[in-house]
Amino acid sequence: MSATHLPFCLMTTDILEAKQIAFLSLLAAVLVLFPGHATASGPSRMARLQQAFATAEQTSGGARAPALLAAENLIRLAPRHWRAELLQARALVNCGRDEDAEAVYVRLAREGLTALVTAESAYNALAKRRPGVLGLIARSTPLTHRAPVRTEFEVKDLAAMPEGLALDPRTGRIFITSTYRRAVLVRTPPGSLSNFVPHGSNGLLQALGLRISRDRRALYVCSGADEGPMEGKSSKDVGRSALFRFDLKTGRWLATDWLPGLGPHLCNDLVEAPNGRWFLTDSAAGKVMRFDPRTRKFKVLAANLAYPNGLALDTQTPSLFVADLTGLTKVDLVRGRATRMAEGRDVTAASIDGLYCHHGDLIGVQSGGSVSRVVRFQLDRSRTDIVAMKVLADGQKLRGATEGELLDGRLYLLINSGQGTLDDLNRPDLRRLSPAEVVSLPLDAN
Repeated sequence: MSATHLPFCLMTTDILEAKQIAFLSLLAAVLVLFPGHATASGPSRMARLQQAFATAEQTSGGARAPALLAAENLIRLAPRHWRAELLQARALVNCGRDEDAEAVYVRLAREGLTALVTAESAYNALAKRRPGVLGLIARSTPLTHRAPVRTEFEVKDLAAMPEGLALDPRTGRIFITSTYRRAVLVRTPPGSLSNFVPHGSNGLLQALGLRISRDRRALYVCSGADEGPMEGKSSKDVGRSALFRFDLKTGRWLATDWLPGLGPHLCNDLVEAPNGRWFLTDSAAGKVMRFDPRTRKFKVLAANLAYPNGLALDTQTPSLFVADLTGLTKVDLVRGRATRMAEGRDVTAASIDGLYCHHGDLIGVQSGGSVSRVVRFQLDRSRTDIVAMKVLADGQKLRGATEGELLDGRLYLLINSGQGTLDDLNRPDLRRLSPAEVVSLPLDAN
């Protein structure tokens, strides 16, 4: 927050609020000076981001100056995350900085997030003071054709809470991981769904991302345990994570490799290189790692990310694109250097789950809160910055989207996974859940 904006809000605050302002200003300064600090003696980037979100949420309904400082501190950590920008706009409206709030709302509308803007009570309050903002938001909303979303089949088990999906085009099988059941399901032609890897096989925890190896011998499955629901979970399971291998034909267990070093860990998503090595995200540790199945050793390629999740391999460069809560990072696999990707004017790459390379672009499954959509990112010539974004599909047809896989120009992905729909005992709330679905959409139709 700049000094020129502080006095206006201070005029309406008391001494206690002034102390809060001083503390938040000091905190913001420390975070700006040391944005990448993540050691045993200091908080990780993810921990700082979580704290910043919590502080901004807690102060958003209270005194105006602390709320604005908390929101602007959050913006420093997550500059293009819509939740952060909505909190910032709310604080700006409450502080009477209508023009600045309007600029934030317009930017969100240009990113295709008009529905979030118009649902905000602060926006409606702003519209009463500045009626022209209604037309401005309408004109800023991009008019684009949405790709048709086709339902392929349902997952009838309401408690499955599926996460990952892998396609086997040779046999027509579709593999799906179940986080709550600690299992891998398989759908075989003509359409029956059954257990491929049964509950907790050989210590399997929450089953997350999965992929078929290039040699078609194994199914690789990311597995771990966080605070989320899982059948038969023990307190000893939380924070442990491993990469499992199962025989692709039979589902027989082949190997388990636990992520090394102090936890917590959460192997979340993975992709295989042409040489047979694997790249994976450790979301809980904020790391990207390489795994060699021959030596069974892991190597850290990038660290201090804010919950890294989806990743896509560009074999031409070669480089790895990694998504975390705040945007995308490119890892140069030749130089071993990780670089944050800049975002163009009307682009937000926050909260990407699944991430895929497609005809020189990146396809992202963007999901968080009430946002569930598939977007296409156009990169610059050096493939280090995102210059444009197009929303391919969004809305209710993609509710609760997680991740999937590309096949023949279509993206197949899981929706309505039920993550977060829990009862008082932290179990899937069967009264409120509906079946998860596998859907698909064309990527080049519009």
